[in-house]
Amino acid sequence: GDCHGRRRRKRCRAEAARGLTMMAHLVDSFVEGVTARSIAYVRGQLGRSPGPLVLFTHGSGFNLGCWEPALARLAEARTNVEAVALDWSGHGRSRAVPGTGASAERFVWDEVGCEDLGDVLGATAAAGRTVYGVGHSFGATALSLMERRHPGTFAGLVLVEPIIRMPGMPERHPLVERTLRRRRRFEGATHEALTERFGQSRALQRWHPEALGRYVGRGFVEAGPGCLELACHPEVEASVYLGGMQCDALPAVATLACPVVVAAGGRSVTLETAEASSPQQYAAIHGRCARSPLPLQVAEHCGHAVPSTRAVPAPPPTARANGAVCWPRPARARRSGGPGVDGRPGAPRVARLWGYRRRRRAEQIQALVRSPGPRPL
Repeated sequence: GDCHGRRRRKRCRAEAARGLTMMAHLVDSFVEGVTARSIAYVRGQLGRSPGPLVLFTHGSGFNLGCWEPALARLAEARTNVEAVALDWSGHGRSRAVPGTGASAERFVWDEVGCEDLGDVLGATAAAGRTVYGVGHSFGATALSLMERRHPGTFAGLVLVEPIIRMPGMPERHPLVERTLRRRRRFEGATHEALTERFGQSRALQRWHPEALGRYVGRGFVEAGPGCLELACHPEVEASVYLGGMQCDALPAVATLACPVVVAAGGRSVTLETAEASSPQQYAAIHGRCARSPLPLQVAEHCGHAVPSTRAVPAPPPTARANGAVCWPRPARARRSGGPGVDGRPGAPRVARLWGYRRRRRAEQIQALVRSPGPRPL
């Protein structure tokens, strides 16, 4: 009844609160570091015993805060690994990218990605250790380029929505002009206000609240009294997109010797063309991998931002007149009586009636409902 429903909702809210608190403690317990080339990263031990090193890389325009829900899941599962996450050049708290304007030469994927990864792996003393790479978007492609240039760097890779040019894709990147028009400075704004504002936007409304908060916290820097601006300049982000247009990463993925797992969002349109959807394109990329221990992993409810999306989309609560918050119940599946005589879905089940005459009358009614022909008056 209502009592069990209230208890269940209260338990779900308590578990969500514990998860957010755990993520806050988890991130606060990580050690922040900077390499010799001013590449920012965080590292922390998950679990109680030493284990392999897992390097997490984010996509263009984001920062390492997008991976914090995934790190919290690993910590909750008591996975014995050392997690390391970095901010790419021009993103988060890492160094600025030299040059001005938006151009493919300003952000060459083979150069910037491999240099940043090499710096972080060197700073974390990864030599001689078992290292796995988990990347999203540009970060996934950069991991594959690093493994192609330096085989044996990674014992395995997880590529989540990697950016790889496929046949039939347009010659001009659709996000370049939109990115260059993006607003960078926000006068009189705070991190809390921006988090609330972006959480209501269509692009970020499916994000995990903690991932969104951490992304805003690292993605916006103070540019004066009461002024915040994007840490990743729109020209830098556009340069990343332009650099990806010049990068042929498909041969790199096809020649990787280490095991590779490819993951995609079921609602993603990242690689969509007139002939194939984005999940179909990622299925083709998965088929090109030489070693893949698992089939293509598809998160049906996710778009491109798979690591930052909530595991289960939560519907918004409704407020009652007395101030109480009512969380909507999931819709129950309609019970059906099975297929009809002509193959069409059957009618809803007739309530069970006791007594011979009542049962017989119920059967006659059911036969009339399921009958494909004209009904007698």
